[in-house]
Amino acid sequence: EDVFNKASENILKLSDKDYHNFIKKLILDNIEIGNETIFIGSSDQRKISESFIEDINKELKSKGKKGELKLSTSYLPIKGGVIIGSGKIRKNISLELLLKDAREESEMQISKILFD
Repeated sequence: EDVFNKASENILKLSDKDYHNFIKKLILDNIEIGNETIFIGSSDQRKISESFIEDINKELKSKGKKGELKLSTSYLPIKGGVIIGSGKIRKNISLELLLKDAREESEMQISKILFD
């Protein structure tokens, strides 16, 4: 538990440049078409801007995708990471969910080692 809380804290304390790289990779790895809406938490409103999304759009276009991502003007109750929306579909890649998934995967691996 403490390890994952510490990981979350450390990611949220990254420099703006490193945090941008982290978020950019999350978005690029999870975009399907390139016209989705990016939702962020209110704690990221100073870090994730329209110009940041425009930079990602340029990269998407260079890779043959639409490059029409939009930054939502409403904030979701997440701390770090993003949620990608397309119509009624939402892809949750918030920091909380990513760490929860990593924790569950680690617990399964530990269980296999201990009990197999």
